[in-house]
Amino acid sequence: MIASISRAFSLFAFFLMAFPASLKAAEAAPASPRQPVPQASGPGAIEVELTYAPEAFAGPFSGRVHLLWMNPGTTGLPRMPNWQSPSPHHYVEVKNWKAGEPLKIGPTAKGYPSELGSLPKGGKRALFAVMDRDLGGISFAASEGNVWGRGPAEEWDASKGFVAKVRLDKVYKQPEFSESERMKLVRIRSTLLSDFHKKDQYLQAAVVVPETFDPKRAEAYPVLFEIPGFGGDHNGARKFLGKNGTNFGGVDFVCVMLDPNCRLGHHSFANSANNGPVGDALVEELIPAIETRFRCGGQKHRRLLTGHSSGGWSSMWLMTSYPAIFGGTWSTAPDPTDFHDFQLVDLYAPGNNIFRDAKGAARPLGRGGFANVPYELFWKMELPMKRGGQLQTFQAVFGPKGPDGFPIPLWNDDGAIDPVVFQSWLAYDIVAKIKREWPKKGADLKGRINMYCGTLDTFLLDGAAVLMKKALAELDPTATVEMIEGRDHGSVVDAALRARICQEMADTVQGNRPKP
Repeated sequence: MIASISRAFSLFAFFLMAFPASLKAAEAAPASPRQPVPQASGPGAIEVELTYAPEAFAGPFSGRVHLLWMNPGTTGLPRMPNWQSPSPHHYVEVKNWKAGEPLKIGPTAKGYPSELGSLPKGGKRALFAVMDRDLGGISFAASEGNVWGRGPAEEWDASKGFVAKVRLDKVYKQPEFSESERMKLVRIRSTLLSDFHKKDQYLQAAVVVPETFDPKRAEAYPVLFEIPGFGGDHNGARKFLGKNGTNFGGVDFVCVMLDPNCRLGHHSFANSANNGPVGDALVEELIPAIETRFRCGGQKHRRLLTGHSSGGWSSMWLMTSYPAIFGGTWSTAPDPTDFHDFQLVDLYAPGNNIFRDAKGAARPLGRGGFANVPYELFWKMELPMKRGGQLQTFQAVFGPKGPDGFPIPLWNDDGAIDPVVFQSWLAYDIVAKIKREWPKKGADLKGRINMYCGTLDTFLLDGAAVLMKKALAELDPTATVEMIEGRDHGSVVDAALRARICQEMADTVQGNRPKP
């Protein structure tokens, strides 16, 4: 069952790759978008001309149009840019663009690593153009209903100029979930979220039942809710189909893989100003629907949580927010649970900067291969996407909504932290939340928190875990917060720890764990 935790999508699942070490290329970061204007053609001209087919979208279209310069072998629309080998990414904002009408994009188009007019020569690239209709999918590119097209694979060289034409005539369709006898998709319309967003919104999860599942058995099955990390979704439930995949410590579970994705990233099942009352919708709408259909749960000690990375933070958030609903969480390598150490940055300290330390040195994204990846560069790579990135996810979950309907970032273009915006983040500091709410919720939380993190976490998450360990040692000695020596983000859970977690889950639902 938990064999998947160490393989789960990690905090930066799409970003475990090498980046340019220099920030120089990122200095021309995306600025305020503007309507493209026709550019002069001729020798040395730089111009991309787009049209879209009326059969793909009737139009007109207002929003962001992306240019992705991909490897020539790329055939399908990428879900995210290829962070292993970062490709140039440009964009323009358009208004009332009509089908069949040429849209000419010139050298001033903003993007990463620089404006289109500075597109570096780097071998052949295939030009993809994407109209992001922003209909609810997490990807700015490969989301249901987006219109796209692919140009030829050519060698683009801004110093010599280039002229390209791309017709957007394809509509992206999300692959259908493949059910089986034991694995089913549960998808419901959420009244809470639909009312918040003023349009239909849905929650979904994949449910895997034991091989000997009996819907008429006298006692309801215990249920495990797992939240995948950033980039993961309900399709990860297939791991439960393996031999004894739903049996933990001799106890059969109904296993549920939740889908934490939304248009702004990983919503973490936390009620927020941008994503809406997602936690309440899970507890009040989706979980009752699952438990009724699959004869499971029904009691606090028979509803358990787990998750890794962003899923680790989510499971800890759900446990501490709804302690009367869940009987325990086993969270591994969670995103920062204490904002006094947000990947080494003390967000509470006045004048702190997310990009640079007190000496002005660039802050790294992580350890090992990520020690040379500046946080600033990583952030600026996300900006052309506009939505759905990992750091953009933090802004959406923790931050306030801006006048344009998108989250207001915690930091400005120079990395300086906005103390006003940080006031909105305070509610999501889990350690501060536990301390603040302990008089009211402590009785339900005692002995229910189990967290594990490596001392060498790849993304510098161990500092916050140490602070949580210290806080819980004072509040609840029966809580488990373990720092595992020498382990990183991907290796923190080994076979022995998985087996132990499985047994503790079985003991919890059987009432065999020692009382707090």
